[in-house]
Amino acid sequence: MAAGNLKRRLKAGETLFGIFCDIPSPQIVELAGLIGYDFAFIDAEHTTASLDGVEHMVRAADTRGLASLVRVGHNHHSSILRHMDSGANGVLMPLVNSAEDVLDAVAAVKYPPLGRRGLAHVRAAGYAVNTGLGAFMAQSNAETVVMVQIETAEAVKNLDAICAVEELDAVFFGATDLAASLGYSAQLQASGSEHPEIIKLVLDLGYKAMKAGKPVGISAHSLAAYNRWRSAGFQIMATVASLQFVAGARGLLKDCRPGS
Repeated sequence: MAAGNLKRRLKAGETLFGIFCDIPSPQIVELAGLIGYDFAFIDAEHTTASLDGVEHMVRAADTRGLASLVRVGHNHHSSILRHMDSGANGVLMPLVNSAEDVLDAVAAVKYPPLGRRGLAHVRAAGYAVNTGLGAFMAQSNAETVVMVQIETAEAVKNLDAICAVEELDAVFFGATDLAASLGYSAQLQASGSEHPEIIKLVLDLGYKAMKAGKPVGISAHSLAAYNRWRSAGFQIMATVASLQFVAGARGLLKDCRPGS
């Protein structure tokens, strides 16, 4: 299971680079795996991706050994369950504000005794064709990933309690939403906040989460941003597919049409 590899690599302290699939496309997921990304965030929060569409994207990740985490639209048990049953290796839960929010996500991702996820002959279990449900349940509990986004002022206040949840695997900082939540909307860049006060805040919060034993991550859309966060100990970096397409296409067009 790709998630097991992802979880082991996080625990080993490796730096992992992933892609936000903000364009609902199995082909983009597959290309990300071929290019060499470590994981894909399949965005079901800010896109029109359907349940079927997410499953096809998860399947594409599987074909290339790419770990897939679905950024779900709601912290709702049935929504998480259906994405997990499709074979996703875990979830990225947005807008988490409290330890209770984290526990709700854990309960939906994990089977008893760690959670309350229902067991069935689903794709994630290989339809129980070659592996018994009991063995699958144990493997899933050991390997699936629960990652949360810290992107509100309330979450900042509750970060210690959030990080105290044992089954939480990693913390990802949503700098753009965090900046907006704290009143920095006018200073936001298209690819996230580069306001020095937000950078300092995220660094401070990241150190706090790392001290609590949680790997931390953030979006990095340039080498300079990557180097900043990596030197601070951030392990999880992600870039947005559409932003990379725009940057690459615009750069090529500029080279081919000087002065345009």
